[in-house]
Amino acid sequence: MAQTNRIFRHANTHQILLDGKLVGGFRSVTLDTNFGVEGQYQIGDIDPVENIPNRAEYRVSVEQMVLRRTSLKDQGLQPENGAAALQGVVFDIVVLDKETGEPLLVHRGATFESGSVDVRASSVISSRASFRCLTTAGTGL
Repeated sequence: MAQTNRIFRHANTHQILLDGKLVGGFRSVTLDTNFGVEGQYQIGDIDPVENIPNRAEYRVSVEQMVLRRTSLKDQGLQPENGAAALQGVVFDIVVLDKETGEPLLVHRGATFESGSVDVRASSVISSRASFRCLTTAGTGL
């Protein structure tokens, strides 16, 4: 009897929604979590006594092939300049399982942090963007 392999999650079975919109052309999405862990030390001891989480930082980085008809800027997710950045656009980033529709991760309160564009000979133009988020929730990947 034939069976379908379902042991591993695969990028082809997931979708990324930025502000509720399915944005096309993503090459990669990186979801980073950092709790700012800092060691607590005693005088005369080189080893920490305890590691304390001091802050939570959630960052989402995307690499996108530049499409002719739409971009993160066109959708209002990436500011054009400093004046636009001061408007403080905030939105959610959702990672969905395409097969079940289940939200696996939801990064709330995302704000554009930085971006770049990569233009190379004989290659598709790509752009990168990084977003800082206020919180994250979900079952995970």
